[in-house]
Amino acid sequence: MLTTDASPQGWGATQIYVNQIELIQHDCWNKKKVEMISNVKEIKAIYYGILRFEQVFKKIQDQVILRHSDNTTAVYDIGKWKEKESLIERIKQVFYLVKRLKLQTTTIHIPGKLNSTTDSLSRLC
Repeated sequence: MLTTDASPQGWGATQIYVNQIELIQHDCWNKKKVEMISNVKEIKAIYYGILRFEQVFKKIQDQVILRHSDNTTAVYDIGKWKEKESLIERIKQVFYLVKRLKLQTTTIHIPGKLNSTTDSLSRLC
């Protein structure tokens, strides 16, 4: 299970691994990305979360990944490919990364109060 979040400062991701071990990743936005709108940041957080855990996903025998996001727009946009042209390119990045890793994914919305770990990680900058 991959959970992601983005904040104005950065992004965070957690991955539940074998024996319920929680792996974490986070990073700060560079000067260019700080200016991105929040929906772009949320989609980028999903992309970076998958990318940073690439080696983990390659080891997992069950290639079905459940992605959690507390941003309903990002969940809808990725699921339906419905958004402005500027976001479609970001959604394509996620799609092609998932395809390259041969993952089957489902993205679902979770309430922000249940996303506290990744929310905190995204604000460590």
